[in-house]
Amino acid sequence: MAKMAMPRQNEPRQLRLLISRRDVVRISEEKFLRASLWRNVFTFESHLSPCGGSMRKYLIVVIATTCLGIVFAAPAQAQHVDWRSQRKMLKSQQNLEWHALKVQQQNRRLSWRGQKVSSAQRAQAKHQMQRERRDLRMRQKDQLQDARDRNRSLRAVQRSYGG
Repeated sequence: MAKMAMPRQNEPRQLRLLISRRDVVRISEEKFLRASLWRNVFTFESHLSPCGGSMRKYLIVVIATTCLGIVFAAPAQAQHVDWRSQRKMLKSQQNLEWHALKVQQQNRRLSWRGQKVSSAQRAQAKHQMQRERRDLRMRQKDQLQDARDRNRSLRAVQRSYGG
């Protein structure tokens, strides 16, 4: 199979492996045969007709989609969420955000003391703070509405599955 060459005088401990051309061809043929056997064993192709195995493929697809439907429908049906507690948590989180914004703005106003800040700069800063409060209120309303929508959609899904 493989021939060992004699070590050279300047490389006494190294051995070189010599492979003949015939061995290379034989190895490549073996690899090809193994790959083609593997391909024939694990494919859904029929040897009798060019379009064979279509019913088998269809059956596999139907079974897979049924299993996926059962897997995804079961958690939606069994899921029970206490929406009142979630809404309470959301409200408390929003109150914390609102309080943090108010403290930040109060600290900003307090930092103006002892400094020479023009009335135009103060008016611009007050306008900016008012915009921040308005944006926070809108974002919080959106969060609450999103929670309500999720609640409605999940209840509809539970009703449709008889939950």
